Amino acid sequence: MSRFSSSDRHHMFQDVDRWNPLTSFTRHYTANERTNECAELDTLKNFKVESLFDYSLLQNGCNRKKIIQFDGIAPIIEDEDEPYFKGDACKLEHRRRTRGTVVEANNSMEVPIALTHYLRPNLKFDIVTTKTFLAMLCRFIDNERRFYRFNIERIGNLIIIEEVPFGDARPSKTYLQGALDILTGRASMDYRQISLCEFGTMRILLRQHVDLTEPSSNGHISTQMHWQQKNTRQDPKKPFLPILNDTIESMSRMRGFIDQPDPIFHIDGTNVAIRGPLVPETPKKPIEIMCRSFQRFSFENLQMKWPNMVFSGADRIVSVLHVRGLIDHKPKSFSFRDIAPKGYKNTLARASALCRHIFDYIKAISNSDCDKFALIWVNDKLVPLDVNDGNHLVLYRRRLRGRALDESSFVSTPLRTSILRTF
Repeated sequence: MSRFSSSDRHHMFQDVDRWNPLTSFTRHYTANERTNECAELDTLKNFKVESLFDYSLLQNGCNRKKIIQFDGIAPIIEDEDEPYFKGDACKLEHRRRTRGTVVEANNSMEVPIALTHYLRPNLKFDIVTTKTFLAMLCRFIDNERRFYRFNIERIGNLIIIEEVPFGDARPSKTYLQGALDILTGRASMDYRQISLCEFGTMRILLRQHVDLTEPSSNGHISTQMHWQQKNTRQDPKKPFLPILNDTIESMSRMRGFIDQPDPIFHIDGTNVAIRGPLVPETPKKPIEIMCRSFQRFSFENLQMKWPNMVFSGADRIVSVLHVRGLIDHKPKSFSFRDIAPKGYKNTLARASALCRHIFDYIKAISNSDCDKFALIWVNDKLVPLDVNDGNHLVLYRRRLRGRALDESSFVSTPLRTSILRTF
């Protein structure tokens, strides 16, 4: 959890009327225990996360043009040996003073919506968001203490939600980049995945940044069934190491880059262009990662990451510890079963019901009133009537004019027009 600073407070409320919210949502609004039990059964029956495709963001230009490629090099762990990873360099690597993943400053949901319309034109969804929003709902239900703001835009019947980069979503100097450099041999954090989450009665398109991935479907996966498949299908003419396969593919791509530039295909009605192949490769399986100081690490810290695993579709999480600026102790892998707390299914069900409640409220607001909102969760009660007490998710209208109104949009004007015709 990040410290809530005066700067965070300023950014949280800078374009809303703090004392006049539209409404607020509590974690205890469901009617009774039987309702919760029924909701739990329905949510779990309908819950599914399906990875659609991976891409790398190559350019997020000042002219708002976004160039992506489907055949980017995935961040795969090198020299893995379950449950620990090889490499004494992990004990010697100094802290990397990077700023973490950069949030796209403009039209940040242009790519996932444009690509999904292009590749899956008949796919229907109600919400476009990130796993951070869905994980936040679970943490809110579980009574954690967090600080978040999410900007919301309604376009027709589609609702788009994304976290704002301060509070607990603030990119900060981190050990994570150094750990990723060691584990994957690469420094780029531009690898992303689009997935579809069926969450109760809602279909949610998720965009997520991918820090680590499993090597491949025929690589080392920690289940007996996959291990047997790998051994029965192994071809002696092909390299048996996943990393060698990836290296050969990468070298082939590099030779192609040297010979001639890849063609660029522009998706009509959007600001998105695809460099190289137009058909995505099979999506990789994400791996969650957690960096903590050795002094602050606890199993409870690890358990708090269960929502991230659920909504990313990851089967495991890797923990990396550091001591006084040095990455210490070999990274260790945990399965979801290792860390999942008791009662997480009930939390998922209640989070699904809360998400539906928020979604229905926003859809019911008159279109002429407002289409841009902010949802704030912060424990910062200043006066007796202030509902920002950590026990409410507070919904506000955003007061935007002129250039600020245009710059706050999640998608470009052409794509917005297309969405209004479709949804």
